Amino acid sequence: MSQEDREKWDAKYAAPGYRRGSSPAALIRGIAGALPREGRALDVACGEGQNLVFLAERGLTAVGIDVSEVALEKANALAVERGVSDRLTLLCHDLDDGLPGLPGTFDVILCVHYHDPSLYPRLRNMLAPGGRLVVETLTDENIELGLPHPSERYLAASGQLLEYAQDLRVRLYREAVVDGSIRAQLLAQDLAGPPPDLRR
Repeated sequence: MSQEDREKWDAKYAAPGYRRGSSPAALIRGIAGALPREGRALDVACGEGQNLVFLAERGLTAVGIDVSEVALEKANALAVERGVSDRLTLLCHDLDDGLPGLPGTFDVILCVHYHDPSLYPRLRNMLAPGGRLVVETLTDENIELGLPHPSERYLAASGQLLEYAQDLRVRLYREAVVDGSIRAQLLAQDLAGPPPDLRR
């Protein structure tokens, strides 16, 4: 990602308040019962940290990665406000250079509103036994239907997310209109893990 791109994202996040509100994404709220309440979480392209802070509030220690220092400052402020800053590690890193060096494995890995197929083999290897992989991204059908979408580079082909879960247990997969655009949503679990307790 060029310095120009970094500055573009910093400028987008510089506006007062949170671009997507201070609550986690609807997908994360909807599948919360299928996510653990302890362990480690990783949020790839975490932005302002809404999903990351939500996981920390549930009891996980969490690592967030984003290219924008401005976004990470907001993520830290939200964590401080919610009293979970001691559970967060925030890393400014350009994902065009791949993932940074991260020790150990993660019980939850999120990649929401960002799509880079080159990252998924390593993300899969970073899942702990029984760990959950959660992905949400816009699909290329938005082009065909003339719906809002970012650069074509960040769009997934229909069904593409299922390729990332070939050796995982798929708990949820759907492609649907969300907030005016077609998104693919995936929740998959490492096969070593028991079924999630949806009553929690």
